[in-house]
This record gives sequence, C-alpha cells and structure tokens, in this order.
Amino acid sequence: MAKDTKKVVGAEPTPAVEETIVTPAPVEPTPEPTPVTPATPAISPEVQALLDAIQQERDARDRQHNELLATIQSQNDDIQLLQSELNAVADKGRLSDWESKSTGKTAEKVIKVRSYSGKIVIGWTPMKSNLVYKNSQGALVEDQTTELIYEDQSREVVKYDAWSANWAPVVCVLKSSETLSTGEVIFNLEDENGKKLRIQNKFVN
Repeated sequence: MAKDTKKVVGAEPTPAVEETIVTPAPVEPTPEPTPVTPATPAISPEVQALLDAIQQERDARDRQHNELLATIQSQNDDIQLLQSELNAVADKGRLSDWESKSTGKTAEKVIKVRSYSGKIVIGWTPMKSNLVYKNSQGALVEDQTTELIYEDQSREVVKYDAWSANWAPVVCVLKSSETLSTGEVIFNLEDENGKKLRIQNKFVN
C-alpha cells in the first residue's frame, strides 16, 4: 500500500505594513476685529459759538477767583504786619508801666498816633460815600474816601479802605495838654525821634 507523502510548507512571512503619520496643517489665528470709530458729527457754527462763550465764562471766573485769593492774601499780610506793630506798641506801654512801678517814678504817658505813607496824621475828615460800582468780582462797592491832614498841614484824599488797612501806629510821649475855649483838648506830644506834635485828643490811640 502506497504511503501518502505530505509536504510541509512553511508559512509565508507577513509583509511589514508601512505606518503613515499625518501631520495636521497649522491653523491660522483668527484676526481680531478692527474697532470701528464712530465718525465725529460736525459741530454747527451756532453750537461752536456757544461752547466758546462757555469757555470764556469759565476763564473769567478762574481769573476772578485768582484775583480774589490774591486780594485776601494781601489783606492778610497787611493785618499780620499791623498786628506786629500793635504788639510792639503795647509792649512799650507795658514796659513803661513796669518801670513806673519798679522805680517809684511817675512814668510818662504813652500816646499813639497814626501815620500813613510815612507821614504822621494829625486829623482826618469823616468818611464820604460817593458812587456805587461793581468791582472785578461783580460785587457792589461804594467809593468811600476820607481826607487826611498831615503834620505839615498838607492834605490828601485817600480811599477809606486803603487808609483803614494801611495806617501804622506811632508811639509818642504826652508832654502836656490844654483845653481850648471850644472844649477841644489838645495834646502836646513828642515822638521817639524828638519831633513835637500838637494833635486833638480824638485823633490819638
């Protein structure tokens, strides 16, 4: 009996599979939207004129405010100077009282008169009010004046507010006094420089 002969055939090798890597295409960034600036509406000549008028009014108010501040500062400086002068005069009066008490001697009486523009004032007339006007701040102001009489008998009409703010005290010593037939009392004074003055008692201190 013939034998069947089987030929063993080896398995064929499996071919290698080539792997393909797919790289995604770069994604372009989405650009930001450009903001749209609204168009500026045209200003009519009437509106522009109104805006200019408003700006001019603001500028005028700023100037008035600055002028007022400067005036207040100037008046404050004048007040401080006057206060210093008054304190100096008061100190001299207290010194005279102390010397009188400590030495037992009768102290000379200190009398204060006023000076203006470097000259001693021996009298002045009552204040006069004239026209009323508006100043740079728009406030109503009376034109108030007074006439000053100086030691040399010269006279000068000045603004009352300037006189009130700028007069300075002058220390004198009372040498004697006399009463006139009219009832007026006259003081004979001598200032620190030895200058002699005759002045009514209502124009001192």
